[in-house]
Amino acid sequence: MRRKLKEGEAGKVIGGRSLSKKKKDDPTTIDASGIVLPSLTSDPSLSEGRVWYRSDVDRLRVALSDTEYKEVMWADEVNLNETLRRMVSNNIVFWFNNNWLPSGMVHNGVSGSGSISWTSNALTLATGATSGSYAYVDKYVGSNFSWDAKRIFRADVYFYWADTNCYAWIVSGICSPNSSTSTDRHIGFKLINGTLFGTVADGTNEATVALKTVGALEADSLMVEYTPGTKADFYINGTYIDTITGYLPSGTTDAHYLFRASIYNTAAEVKYLIIYDVRVFQEAV
Repeated sequence: MRRKLKEGEAGKVIGGRSLSKKKKDDPTTIDASGIVLPSLTSDPSLSEGRVWYRSDVDRLRVALSDTEYKEVMWADEVNLNETLRRMVSNNIVFWFNNNWLPSGMVHNGVSGSGSISWTSNALTLATGATSGSYAYVDKYVGSNFSWDAKRIFRADVYFYWADTNCYAWIVSGICSPNSSTSTDRHIGFKLINGTLFGTVADGTNEATVALKTVGALEADSLMVEYTPGTKADFYINGTYIDTITGYLPSGTTDAHYLFRASIYNTAAEVKYLIIYDVRVFQEAV
């Protein structure tokens, strides 16, 4: 990855080292045409100001401290029109929604006293007061889908009285709305009787990790970053929480389901799952 040096920039410091100097064992290349960082497949030891390139995930990273880093890109190299053109021509899949009108805009279903409310700023799934009732929605596409491509899934949601006697699912992929477990291929989150889990499944087995305890009324931004065959990283409100590395989905089965959400009650109590916005990004297959 290159960033061309501007006039007068050769003496500046990056990562604590002058650009005009180079250690004997340093693989970084610096010349008149720019800077070439070595291609790494794992993160180095962090120290404030260190910059490195992760070729396996195509990310440029900079350390903010000995324990924290962020991913960056050079603003002067970004051409929005070209980026959008490449997204379309390379069959990248992207879906974002924060307006849930008209009613029924995505596939949906209810059972028992379950119901769905559609508004411009939120989608509300409700169980009603009959035990064993549910409501669900899902969004799917017809082409260019695969679990063998990197996928990022995020949903901003509000759990309302869902902390007891309730199963709620928010995933990319598919799952059973009236069950606390599902081996159908998916990545995402489930709320089971007040415990929020990260969850993945490969069609035969499901793997989960407990992320937090959810109260009676709680809003959360949920995100999972899926690296095929390697891991699923889980974030809540922008903070990394944990990772799952086993039973990851692969192939194309159920990969066309970009989004599914559902809520189910196990007692005669009303439960709500409110969804504000959803975004899904999948790299080209």
